[in-house]
Amino acid sequence: MLKIRYASLDDEPFAHEVLRVLIQPHLDFVDHGAYLDAGSARDGLAQHPVDLLFLDIQLQTCTGLEFLAQYERPTFATVLVTAYAQYALEAFGLGVRDYLLKPMSGERLALCLERIRPLVDLGAPEPLRHVSGRLAFSTGRSHLLEAPGAIAAVDAYGNFSRLCRVPSAMGAEPNPLISESLKSLEIRLEPFGFLRCHKGHLVNLAHVIGLDAAGVHLSDGSSRPVGRAYRQSLLNALGMKLQ
Repeated sequence: MLKIRYASLDDEPFAHEVLRVLIQPHLDFVDHGAYLDAGSARDGLAQHPVDLLFLDIQLQTCTGLEFLAQYERPTFATVLVTAYAQYALEAFGLGVRDYLLKPMSGERLALCLERIRPLVDLGAPEPLRHVSGRLAFSTGRSHLLEAPGAIAAVDAYGNFSRLCRVPSAMGAEPNPLISESLKSLEIRLEPFGFLRCHKGHLVNLAHVIGLDAAGVHLSDGSSRPVGRAYRQSLLNALGMKLQ
């Protein structure tokens, strides 16, 4: 059984104990740290990386969202555990995977863990684990396994994203909608040759056939706009000089 390492950041010691008790029946989740303040959490996570962080909103020196915003590309999935419901929209904008309200129940935590498992338990290299060269994606109702080469681009769709398959890989659902933000996918897919070209789009460099003032052109016949902030990194990745 693959072990999923988790840590928690909450300034209330009792909250850590509640989490330990509720998560105990889920033997594939292993405690790798309980932090009471942001400073110790930042240092501890650097020394002892985890797959999942349970994060409170109200901390002593900052908010949980401020803590999370310090990570440009966190290597862990994040679940907020808080008594405040009003931060949900902002949290999901930062790539938070689930939002648990206190007092937390065992049933709600179990549902959360079911949602988290596909992000971390289907493979090998960190931060993304995969199986037989395929990547795991959740649609909210089921899970998809996709080969990186079958995806030409990924487009933002609110807090969700749409996988744009190449024609040869299209099935009954050509471009499935998945329950993961583009920011989260940018981190997961970068090791497989995907790069952000615009705030709303990732492209698979293996499918890029051209780049001009109109945008970046892909092997499936589609194109995506190129944002000014991303143009140079895209050119560098393609080994081209700025025109």
